[in-house]
Order: sequence, then structure tokens, then C-alpha cells
Amino acid sequence: MAVLFFNVKKLIFVWYIITSLISFIFYWHDKNKAKNGEWRTFEETLHTIDMLGGWIGASFAQKFLNHKTSKGTFRTRFYLNILFHIVGASIAIFMMT
Repeated sequence: MAVLFFNVKKLIFVWYIITSLISFIFYWHDKNKAKNGEWRTFEETLHTIDMLGGWIGASFAQKFLNHKTSKGTFRTRFYLNILFHIVGASIAIFMMT
């Protein structure tokens, strides 16, 4: 059981790293398109990547690229995604112990 738990934790860790990198790249790409006046990434796409686990990378992208930091509706959904992950992780940890 301990080996299975370790593998699940490792898998979750790798998943968050990969989705965070993908999310950061999407935010960076969207920021560049915004600067150039080009067609941008749909906000729904960014939210979906965040919901799949990329919210950590999105947080870094928003901070370091200063992107998607002023639109209230976007920020609200973004913070709800983070809350969803914190609650989900808390429940998962509680259920595994």
C-alpha cells in the first residue's frame, strides 16, 4: 500500500509540473499575441488548462508576465480553480490517511 501511495504522489507531482509548464507557455504565448495585436487564446482554454492542474504555472505567468491580472471575471474564475484544487487535495490527503 505504501508503494502505491508513493507512486500516486509521484504521478500527481509530475502531472502538476507538466500542466504548469504547459499553462505558463500558453499564458506567455497569449501575452505575446496581445502585444502584437493578434488573435488571442480563448480565456476558456486558459481556464481549462488551469483546472487540469496548471494553475501553479499560471500563477507564475501572471506574476512574471503581468498578464491577466486586471480582468475581474478572469481572476475570480482563476481563484475558484485554485480553491477547487486546494479542497480536492485536502480531501484526497484526508482519505489516504
